[in-house]
Amino acid sequence: MQFLQKTISTICLGVCLLTVSANAQTNSSAPRMSVDDLPQSLNIIKRGSASTAIQRLAGIMLLIDPEGNVTTETLVIYESILLARARASALQHLAELDLDFDGTLTQAERRAVLSRMDSRNKVAVVMALSGADTDADGVISSGEMWRAAGNVTLSERRSQNDLRMARDLMILDFDGDGRLTLSEMQDSVQAIVGQ
Repeated sequence: MQFLQKTISTICLGVCLLTVSANAQTNSSAPRMSVDDLPQSLNIIKRGSASTAIQRLAGIMLLIDPEGNVTTETLVIYESILLARARASALQHLAELDLDFDGTLTQAERRAVLSRMDSRNKVAVVMALSGADTDADGVISSGEMWRAAGNVTLSERRSQNDLRMARDLMILDFDGDGRLTLSEMQDSVQAIVGQ
């Protein structure tokens, strides 16, 4: 399933890049694009001033790449970082259940801690625990905890939105070279908002 999601995302990004590249080749100046043509994730350009949108988008680009250069490669690395954070969070939730710090989670430990958790964290832990006891002995070993955390996907809405916006930034690659720089993003936003 995760492979399929990555494949679909890569195909969508490729189609977006081909569209932008075709636009750049048919028009030597910046492609004619209006705010209505933008993906929903880039609504920030529609609202407020160009300078506000540029500042916010620059912040996102700097999260993706410390130099602010967004490419397919930096997007893949950014997605890996988001996924690693989600998995680390799941592992942390699981480790918090290990009350005697012996590296295993007994049913008694799980019940004791889950009964005291808020509903948001409880849902995350229960999801991480589902199917974790692969040998069905009633105890989740440290190896089973690591495997359960390794099965976590980018299901958190914020992570999905961050990734969608990061991918959608490539529509601002008006020259179609597969690389969006901070200055190119600024020029693109100003061209779109200025229309």
